[in-house]
Amino acid sequence: MNLGDQLVALLFLYGLPVLFGCTAVCCFGVPMPGLSLLLVAAGSYAQQAEWSLGEVLLGGVLAAVAGDVCGFGLARAAGQPRILGWAARLGLREPIRNAVDYQKGAQGPAIFLSRWLVPLGPWVNFNCGMSDYPWPRFLAWSLLGQSLWVLLYVVPGYLFSDRVQELAQMLGDLGWVSLGLLVVAMLIWQIRKGHSRAAG
Repeated sequence: MNLGDQLVALLFLYGLPVLFGCTAVCCFGVPMPGLSLLLVAAGSYAQQAEWSLGEVLLGGVLAAVAGDVCGFGLARAAGQPRILGWAARLGLREPIRNAVDYQKGAQGPAIFLSRWLVPLGPWVNFNCGMSDYPWPRFLAWSLLGQSLWVLLYVVPGYLFSDRVQELAQMLGDLGWVSLGLLVVAMLIWQIRKGHSRAAG
């Protein structure tokens, strides 16, 4: 039995607190490979009248936003100078500083897209916390993106409750395909930018 199956078994035994806890921990930054299966299974259980669909959606969104806020708040409390000091001991000061500077131009869209399209949410939360990004704006983008993410996993589970494993696999693969496409797009953009500078 893999981790996803274990999480589903716990969800069946203990209910929505398992969904809330696992979702919050994952969105904070702890890897949780079976989370997509858990969300789809929660939608399936809602269809089978174990819980209401509204309870599952609300619990999932609140948990995801709570995890985001914890990551953002931890980085904000530590502060960029202290984090860069820690990073310097690992030889990562410049890469982290560059990543923060790179994201500053599009933090809102980065928050939104990293909730549901590319699996980079915890890093974006941490990055925004290190910068001067406003807390209310972060919360708004997080709520919008996480609502869409939870809908994308729970509603198919609700509508197709007899195909939980297949749906979870398909939706999980979609996230990694999106990340690959994003990396390719960034490489193409960097290459074109280099050519433009050379031509100039």
